[in-house]
Amino acid sequence: MDNEQHNAWRPYKVRPFDGYIPHRNEKGDTLPNCCQHHKKIFERTKEWALSYAQELDAVKFAIKTTQQVAYTEHCILSNVSHENGYDIIAGYIEYNVFSYGSPKDYQPYIFSLFGFMKPHFPSDLRFAYETTIRLDRVIFMWYMASLAETDIYTFSIAYKKWYNIFPFELSIFKGLKENYDFFFELMRHDFADYTHETFIEAINDLTTIILSQINTLSLFEDGTLDEPSKVKLELIISERRLQLNNSYSPNAAKKEDFKRILKKWFKDEKKFIDDLTSLKISVHVDPSSTPLQLPVATNEPLVPPDIPIIYDEQAERIWKQLDPYKFSDFLADKKLNELFIKSLLSKHSGEQFLPYSVALFHEIGFLVHFKDKFCKNKEDSLHKLSKIFEVDYRTFKGNVNVLVPGSKEDSIRYTSIKHLPTIKMELVGV
Repeated sequence: MDNEQHNAWRPYKVRPFDGYIPHRNEKGDTLPNCCQHHKKIFERTKEWALSYAQELDAVKFAIKTTQQVAYTEHCILSNVSHENGYDIIAGYIEYNVFSYGSPKDYQPYIFSLFGFMKPHFPSDLRFAYETTIRLDRVIFMWYMASLAETDIYTFSIAYKKWYNIFPFELSIFKGLKENYDFFFELMRHDFADYTHETFIEAINDLTTIILSQINTLSLFEDGTLDEPSKVKLELIISERRLQLNNSYSPNAAKKEDFKRILKKWFKDEKKFIDDLTSLKISVHVDPSSTPLQLPVATNEPLVPPDIPIIYDEQAERIWKQLDPYKFSDFLADKKLNELFIKSLLSKHSGEQFLPYSVALFHEIGFLVHFKDKFCKNKEDSLHKLSKIFEVDYRTFKGNVNVLVPGSKEDSIRYTSIKHLPTIKMELVGV
């Protein structure tokens, strides 16, 4: 369909959520003929697809969509009353959305989810009501983005970069990361008119709003600035973390002013605490004070690094094969989120799985680590890894060598080099 226009999206096959049982009616009919509900979804999706594709492709697309709607319905019913139901369901919906390969193509899928939750409330409503309200908003966001053909993938990369840089670890921002869905608030205002530049400007404005409302002055005035020396230590550590991120990462876009804003904020906050402590002003906690509130909706972030996701079979297999080589320990030592790296692998399948995996392992330093820790030499490491990936030695070697500067390997045949720019962007701030 429109995949070539959105090369940041890569189509992939979706796996059913755990416990899914294929639909079958009393006559033995399976999807999409198992019931009127799914048959209607199939017919509506096929009619939509015929505007862009030939009959056979339209049928395949409609079957894919109906199947994924059924998977998602099962996910919703299995988790809507669960304490972490929102995270699980929202993560699975996102996993399905990106499987289509373009912002426009997931439209029939997301449209079919409208209104599904409310008529299917289970008897235990403890978490179901809140989860349903929040998911309705998320589904609406995805649908509006699809209508506008907004490439949320690109915006989510930029947002995730800000999300990983902002100093949520400071005690004065306690609860902010868990209680506010900033991505939704940013995206809900203008799906159609956002460009990369204007979205960055929106992130800059959001940074200014947060820092102007939550700071040591506001805490001092409310009587809630306890242990200023401890706060100053946190500021110093977070400031250094920002310096390291900014100094040793690829050059950021000039309009990413949120970094400059944060730098100035750190400087001003430390000076204010210095001024307070030099005057020996008594700082105490007022037990009657109430926490500061931001004027945004209380939801968890839509795309945090640890969102639950159903992983691709190839990624699962490679993960198990690398277990004897302590791949998880390697990621922990590198301070890389294991689930995030696994989800990156899961976005690729078929011919591009190997080259993308090689490029990713190269970028995070695992290829060198594997050679030095578990192999006699480079040739030995290439032989072992080619067996793990179940490809011939020459193909694996070509994809590794093409990443070496000045390599004479054929970059058309060995395509790992083409994935490096995307991987560098995906790993920014991680």
